[in-house]
Amino acid sequence: MVTSPRSINDTGLNIIKKRESCRLIPYQDQKGIWSVGYGHTKGITSTTKPWTQQQADAALKQDVQDACDAITHNIRVKLTDNQFSALASLVYNTGPGVLYQTLGDLIDAQRWQAAADEFLKWDHVRIKGVLVESNGLLERRKEERALFLTPDNTTA
Repeated sequence: MVTSPRSINDTGLNIIKKRESCRLIPYQDQKGIWSVGYGHTKGITSTTKPWTQQQADAALKQDVQDACDAITHNIRVKLTDNQFSALASLVYNTGPGVLYQTLGDLIDAQRWQAAADEFLKWDHVRIKGVLVESNGLLERRKEERALFLTPDNTTA
């Protein structure tokens, strides 16, 4: 298990920022979950006051670090910066449970192509109890997959 602290690279962070966008007024996401900033949900309700950009940036930083910590504590093999950052974007969006699924097993087995292809399976959202395919999530997963497969020192 890797224990040294890691952080997301700029390309991975830009995927999050682009796909989440920043909304300073609380809103309900596709699933009806109250969110604010870059998709921050912890403690957010319909009565949450609008945020400042500084609050949104601070929450993004903490939420990204939580995703990075989950990867560091659950993936047992060394990842490149691009692999780690693509995975951090995915975990930021789906939560750490994705690491306990087939994807985590494929990564730990160093089956990189199969792991990258697994990203594309996380393109559904549950709305009123029904799993619905999301074009927006599919596009995000394609970006994350491309970054995961991109050798370091090149751009996805």
